Amino acid sequence: MLRKKFLINTSLLGSGWVLLQSSWIAAQAIKRVEDDFIPEGSGLITSPDYHISIDGKEIWTEHFEVSTPKEPDITSRERGFVNRTKQYIGDVQKVAIANYQSINDVSVVIRTKKNVKSCNVRPKSLHIPVNGINTNKLTLKVPANKKLYIDVDDLPPLLLFGDLPEQYSEIIQKADVLYYKKGIHNVGEIKAKSNTTIYLEKDAIVYGRITAEACENLRIIGRGTLDTTKDEEGRAIRLRNCKNILVEGITVRSSKIGWMVVPWSCENVTLNNLKVLGFGSNNDGIDIISSSNIQVKNCFIRSTDDCIALKTLSRDVEMKNIVVEGCTMHGFASSDGFTIGFEIKYPISGVTVKNCDVLSAKGSGTSGGHSALSIVCDGTGPVSDVLFEDIRVEEKLDCKNFELMVTNGKHYSKVAPGAIKNITIRRVHWERKDSPFMIWGEDDVNKVANISFEDCTIANEPLQSAASGNFIINKYTGNISFVHNKVVNKFRNF
Repeated sequence: MLRKKFLINTSLLGSGWVLLQSSWIAAQAIKRVEDDFIPEGSGLITSPDYHISIDGKEIWTEHFEVSTPKEPDITSRERGFVNRTKQYIGDVQKVAIANYQSINDVSVVIRTKKNVKSCNVRPKSLHIPVNGINTNKLTLKVPANKKLYIDVDDLPPLLLFGDLPEQYSEIIQKADVLYYKKGIHNVGEIKAKSNTTIYLEKDAIVYGRITAEACENLRIIGRGTLDTTKDEEGRAIRLRNCKNILVEGITVRSSKIGWMVVPWSCENVTLNNLKVLGFGSNNDGIDIISSSNIQVKNCFIRSTDDCIALKTLSRDVEMKNIVVEGCTMHGFASSDGFTIGFEIKYPISGVTVKNCDVLSAKGSGTSGGHSALSIVCDGTGPVSDVLFEDIRVEEKLDCKNFELMVTNGKHYSKVAPGAIKNITIRRVHWERKDSPFMIWGEDDVNKVANISFEDCTIANEPLQSAASGNFIINKYTGNISFVHNKVVNKFRNF
């Protein structure tokens, strides 16, 4: 049996827990909560731009930045990514990150060096007003357990993550817990085992990755951070042939190349309340590969490739029963919000995406550009019985609002083409009327068929027909309908 381990960075002992602060902050009369601050000498950087308090108590705010790879220290794969995304990522990506816990709504105070001219709080669906514009003190009332992306003038975006307090006290007292205490831990690869728990305490920064092969009954939990910055690749959590897995509460971030959270050939996996932050090349946030009975709930993803993607790359069996619920997706560069595709070698069915917010989707791609929501069947598939319900898509889109496409099967999969059928889009709301909706089949056999838009809106107007939006539909499609207030309008097929 794995014995409980308390891993503490001994270089930090005796240094104390010291607030790193600028002189402009020192004059602020705010009650400090020293236990919430990362220790001096940790290598982490305190934000010079924001000073935040929650219900009158200061919380530590981190400045996190990633430089874009440059010659001569850039790989061919990174070079392709940089060329596609340079207009979004620039020479450096910067964010500020602050975390707190509360069971109640909270009063948030954000102080800056200069008076603020504009502040946008996302998701917009939360309707959080901001007081204090034209001053250097912004105040917000934030509902409990919300994750916010806040743009303030030209400062780095502020990622403000509210969590409910942990309820792991009984779990972490057991002997089968690998326990990472508050502090810095350089671990490399953690090879998980069945019937164990990996616990990252709040304010623990674990530099490394977690891999699990043929594991059952594994929990990866806590409020700490798993960071691949010092690793060779971005795959922070790799689950292969695993069953009964819970990953909950932690922050996962990467500045290195590759997909980040990857259940592959797994069953019964729950990803709950994760904060997934990708800054490296092709940092898909969550990739679910050839797996079934998967739940992704209440996660926040900021990624430099697709936020959440489903693919079938192995096992000649149907991938089914996938639920994505209550997630916020910010595709920062070369990103869809939610996508099924490209690689669909085997069937996918029974997918539900509901009550989500897509803040952004950007960049070019082999299907003509990224989308807020998409299904691209590049392979035999087919993809069927998918529900998009109660989703809000905000205005930061470069290319498409929505996409259903069957390819020739040769983009990535290199197999015969498939089909898409039985797709319901219910109460989805898009802000951008000019961004296209693409519904595109491959040929007379490999079609997109049985598509229903139900009580959707675009730019706050009912989506009652293809003429209500910018629809691009080819002749290899069938039975497309628009329903509003129970009135059905069928698209006239070619």
